[in-house]
Order: sequence, then structure tokens, then C-alpha cells
Amino acid sequence: GVQTCALPISDISASGTLPISWISDPPAFRPQPGAAVGSAADFHARAANVTPSILAPFLDPATVGDLSGSIDVTLDGSSTSPSMRDVTGDLRVDRFDVRVSGLPITQRLPTRIAARDGYARVEAWDWAGEGATLGVRGQVRLNDLESAITANGVVDLRVLTPFVRTAGLTTAGRLEPRISVSGPLSDPRIDGDISVRDGAIRMADPRVLVSDLNVRSVITRTTAQITAMTGLVNGGPLTGA
Repeated sequence: GVQTCALPISDISASGTLPISWISDPPAFRPQPGAAVGSAADFHARAANVTPSILAPFLDPATVGDLSGSIDVTLDGSSTSPSMRDVTGDLRVDRFDVRVSGLPITQRLPTRIAARDGYARVEAWDWAGEGATLGVRGQVRLNDLESAITANGVVDLRVLTPFVRTAGLTTAGRLEPRISVSGPLSDPRIDGDISVRDGAIRMADPRVLVSDLNVRSVITRTTAQITAMTGLVNGGPLTGA
């Protein structure tokens, strides 16, 4: 009892095999004596030329218009049982070429998350570009989703402008996160710090301009504490904590 399916939708395709005994065992599906029965599942999926238009149901047209580029993603895997701990395979971002407000974000090498020995591990995740750099390391245990992940990077805050424009805001500067995530993904512990350097926020109505903004915030599981804040508001000094 093995079922096979294939589903092409534009540039998206998926196929796989699954032992029917994993999901149902009515009399019609019980194998006859001596009949071969599939004991493993395997699956393959690929999405090519995924463009920002996929976000159209969730974002306004002007925001989608500020996004360009495309992504290719491949998923391959297999399992000898229905248990997540027996899954092996990998998820790869074969191509990541995106621009947000004209700022490019790419990857130094294909992003890859591999599943084996009961863990999903980040084998490679190094995004780079004028818009943002991001490095992610760590793993998640598959049977209980216990995580141990770190992320560091630099984000050009101009990439946020398309998402806050409807609120009458524009943003600039650099956001520098250094974050660790541990514990179960359903209730993670997040620790680290986030800094804003040379930041700027312009509000159209009322007219407010925050410039030369420098902020550091320390994050724990239950709090986010601003430990330093300096800048200018409409030309006047700004300090905070």
C-alpha cells in the first residue's frame, strides 16, 4: 500500500510516496499475504521563480511594488516511520535574489537546513547585501521542537519604509540584532541585544523628524530594556532609557 501524487502549480511542483498504513488501515487496504508493503515515505517539492506577487493578498499594492526579485526553494526528504525523529533530508534556498526599496539582499551560498539523527540543523545561512546581512546557526530537535539558535546581522532600516509608509513614516539607519533562541519553539526563550545606529524616522503628520538616533536594547524572555538612547527630535536633543 503506497500512494503517489504529483501537483504542478505554475512554478511549484511536489511529489511523494506514503504508506497507506500510516494514515488508515480499513479492510480494503489490508495487504494480502505475501504482498509487498511500502515501509518508508519520501517527498520532493520545488518552488521556482517565487516573486513578491505571492504577498499581494497580505500587503497593499504600493508595498508589493517596492519589492522585486525571485527565490528558488527545494525540499527533499524521507522517513522510515511517521515520527518526526526519523525524518532525513534538507530544505535548500537555491537562489535568493531580492530587492527591497531597491536595496539588494542575496546569499553568499545556498541556504540549507538539513534533518538527520533527530535534529534539523542550519548547515548554511549567510545572507548578504546592501539591504541586510544575516547569519543564522543552530538546530531544533524534531521530536519536541527544542531549539538552540543564534542570529546576528545588520539591517538597513530603509528596507522597512515600504511596510510603514501607509502610517506616514520613512526610516533609515542600521539595525544590528544579536539574538539567541532556546527552549521549545512553542514557548521560546529569547535573549540578546538589538542596536540602532545613525537612525532616522520621519513622520509626515504631525511633522516629526528623529535623526542621529542611537539606541541599545537588552532582551530577555520577559523584558526588553532600553539601556541607552540618544538623538535629535526636530533639531532638539533626545535622551532616554
